[in-house]
Amino acid sequence: MDKEVSLPNPLIVSNITVEEAAKIIDMIAELKSPEGMEEVEEVYPYINYYIELLEKSIPHNNISDLIYWYDVEEYGHEPTAREIAEKAFKDKNEIIL
Repeated sequence: MDKEVSLPNPLIVSNITVEEAAKIIDMIAELKSPEGMEEVEEVYPYINYYIELLEKSIPHNNISDLIYWYDVEEYGHEPTAREIAEKAFKDKNEIIL
């Protein structure tokens, strides 16, 4: 059975916090799997689920670019999950303004 089919449609978490987003980003960036999942291939449906959840919850052009294609020069180092989340929220606020 396709794991993506078995996952629910990602929710919109309208009140998601920077801390919550950072935890999700950390999990995505580290390819940490849910309890009991051993193979990386089996993690991808969950990673896709959480990226879509973030995309729905934090209006941003492409949150996955912030996670996977960050600009080291912009940060001066490899950004932490918290820094990525803060940038997503900052960009979200600029879009709203």
